[in-house]
Amino acid sequence: MISAPDEATAKTLAEKWRGGADWTAMQAAAKAAGASAVEQTDAPEVQYPDPDLAHAVFAANADTVSDPIKGKLGWFVIKVTNIVVGGETPFDQAKESLRKRVLADKAADLMYDRANKVDDLLANGTSFDSLPSNMGLAGVAGTLDAEGQTMEGANAPIPGPAELRAAIVKAAFQTQKGEPPRLIEVQTPSVGGSAYYALSVEDITPPGEKPFASVRDKVATDWAFDQERRTQNEAATKMMTAVNGGQSFSDAATVAGVQPRMTPLVTRGQSAEGMPPELQRVLFGLKKGEATTVETAEGFIVAAVAEIVEPDPKTDQAGYDQTRTTIRQSIEGDLANVFSEALRQRTNPRINRQNFDQIVQP
Repeated sequence: MISAPDEATAKTLAEKWRGGADWTAMQAAAKAAGASAVEQTDAPEVQYPDPDLAHAVFAANADTVSDPIKGKLGWFVIKVTNIVVGGETPFDQAKESLRKRVLADKAADLMYDRANKVDDLLANGTSFDSLPSNMGLAGVAGTLDAEGQTMEGANAPIPGPAELRAAIVKAAFQTQKGEPPRLIEVQTPSVGGSAYYALSVEDITPPGEKPFASVRDKVATDWAFDQERRTQNEAATKMMTAVNGGQSFSDAATVAGVQPRMTPLVTRGQSAEGMPPELQRVLFGLKKGEATTVETAEGFIVAAVAEIVEPDPKTDQAGYDQTRTTIRQSIEGDLANVFSEALRQRTNPRINRQNFDQIVQP
């Protein structure tokens, strides 16, 4: 569908569309005319922000460009490319998908509610030690450097996913000593959803050099480790280059003096035994037969894609439905952003900074 600022623009775009322009051309034409082109895939009536538009969409014939439609939110031109007849899904078939959706919604609501309560408590001056113990909070205290390591050179035991850890380490070095803590939300795509944290800095140790005698053993250990890693990296790179140059994986492994093995099939969202996450993250960007190398805590891994299996949605209907729901929700968010941006460009709102500051400043 195309959202136009006025009837004349909508009419011009409709005529161009009827003249044989494809969707890519119409997206460019809409942008040039100050309109917005949005694709809604298998969207139910309730997902359209304008009720007049929704009614027109579900009254339209397939593969026909409409006349300009006057809605409550502007002018629209639509083309329905597919019509799915409504029906009922048996409860037994939908039960698992519904259960996952309800659990996810309940978890999100619970997390949001707890975050608001913690935020209020911190804003009222509650110390970390006095926060309630029944809210699923995890606390940790200690000294770390800008790399997230302790005084002994080990990774600081910060709980949570990698995105949360990185955000906490970064924030620790941007927070002043004694600054009151506040709750911060962090998006965590590696595990889905988001996480929250709050921190306070009790003391700051200025950077300085340590006496060599106190770090001699660690320097020697680190040097030996670096040399070992360098040798491993060179060997892994040589093997990967040989495979990508046409040598079979087995022959390249024999030359490198290692024993190859075949891993089980893995999906994007589910790993298998012996499949490091570092390797799983890059596998789906490779072609069949293409090799890569990744570094793990144990060393370097060389891997090549031996087989690509296209999944059958019927074998995991619940997972397929969940993926469709996720994509649909993403489209809904994109549509809302497109609409708000178009509205902002059309109305050109201006902020009265003086009144704004009077409202938000304490």
